[in-house]
Amino acid sequence: SSSSSSSSSSSSSPTPSSPTPNPLSSSSVPTSVSCKARIPMMDVVAEMMILANASVAERIAKVFPTCALLRNHPPPKGEKFDMIRAELARIVTTRAQSARSALHEHGLGGEGRGDEGMSRRGELDEDGQEEERKEE
Repeated sequence: SSSSSSSSSSSSSPTPSSPTPNPLSSSSVPTSVSCKARIPMMDVVAEMMILANASVAERIAKVFPTCALLRNHPPPKGEKFDMIRAELARIVTTRAQSARSALHEHGLGGEGRGDEGMSRRGELDEDGQEEERKEE
């Protein structure tokens, strides 16, 4: 009966006191990689930390103007933003093409629809009422 009690006390879920599994093999070669789940609150906390640091730096510079040693970060390089913009444009284009293909595959991208597979909407007149757009 002692064997049944020991098997019921051991479970597959880790207990708080059990060590974290080692992601390295015995030869110190990585065997797995994992990422922490991002939650929106992490971004809020990061922004608050930046705001707090900036506020403290302003206060130090104001109270101790002759002896304040503060680090000033240079602005981001424009080329980096250009690279990000290009990559985002590529991703958006790829996803739009996939969405168009999926709509056509399900018969939703046919006659009377725009290039994006969405129905064309009329334009608003001066009273804010929708007018039908004439096909050319």
